[in-house]
Amino acid sequence: TYLQINHLSATPVGLDIWAEAEVTAVDGSVITFQVTAFDEAGKIGEGIHKRAVISSKRFLDKTYSKL
Repeated sequence: TYLQINHLSATPVGLDIWAEAEVTAVDGSVITFQVTAFDEAGKIGEGIHKRAVISSKRFLDKTYSKL
């Protein structure tokens, strides 16, 4: 539904990277996450991601109606 990313630092080839996410809000069917990405030297990015909980049948019906 929504994605905001701040790129803070490049990672050299060979370093491990990982991300951590925390649910910061639930508003009806919309869930907001705070996401932080790291490499072995520290924080490399952060952002906000919002997702909506949906009916998979309704989603697939709408998707395949395009065919």
